[in-house]
Amino acid sequence: MEGDELLVLIVSALVALGGVFSTQTLSLHRLYVERNAGIGLSRLSVLLSLLWVLFVIFFFADESVRGIYVLFYMVMAYAVIKVLGQVSVRILTFSLRVDVYERRNLAAALVVSSFTLATGIIFGCSLWGDADPLSGSEGGWWIPLGFFALGWSVLVGLCFLFIWRDPNPVRTRIRQDRSLGEGFSLSAFILSSSIVIGDAVSGHFLGWSESLLGFGAIVGMLIFHEIVSPRPSLRRHGTAPLRLSEALGYLFLAVLSLIAGWVINNYVLGIFS
Repeated sequence: MEGDELLVLIVSALVALGGVFSTQTLSLHRLYVERNAGIGLSRLSVLLSLLWVLFVIFFFADESVRGIYVLFYMVMAYAVIKVLGQVSVRILTFSLRVDVYERRNLAAALVVSSFTLATGIIFGCSLWGDADPLSGSEGGWWIPLGFFALGWSVLVGLCFLFIWRDPNPVRTRIRQDRSLGEGFSLSAFILSSSIVIGDAVSGHFLGWSESLLGFGAIVGMLIFHEIVSPRPSLRRHGTAPLRLSEALGYLFLAVLSLIAGWVINNYVLGIFS
């Protein structure tokens, strides 16, 4: 391990430690913690994120990611998952401590947990593939980190569009009304977007087709949301079937983009190569 890598490892460990202190529950009264399903969801999202990153490292990452570098990227992953996944969700006006820990808001917990898991999905996918499949030379830690930063920024931008384009603020319905339907819908959008973004930042760089197709699918999700989003007056009378169909629509578009990308890169582009 070289000098800059050791420095990055130390910084990642310090950032991760700061994330732990920011999200710990030791200072809370036991009444906030007992039977609080939201805390369990938030912890599960961190665990699933780390398992995903570990899975990618062992089966799909560059061959140079072995030995001490497994620890290197796992510490980095834990840092970004805790800080950018759990703590930084505040930029979307949701708070892990206030909404999930103190107010026991399960709808908000769905959003925070999905955003945390989406962060882990994108980081894991940024480690997917060879650093330089053409020449066989080893890459560096800045390559997956750069792709992760790009993908995570797109995720945040999409969340802003989803939340602030709604005429009846979805954040209000989730934080104040505790609407599980709205929380489920936004969570499905976040996770579906992370799947498409993860596909865009993963793998070997063989051209722009995969990335453009993936981001095009995300635009399709936003258009779909605008079409099926009911009027504010309808939301107060219960629209569970519609919210479920919206969530399934996001997942369908995400899976469709993955299939289309595979077909284009394995068959269509092969005809012109």
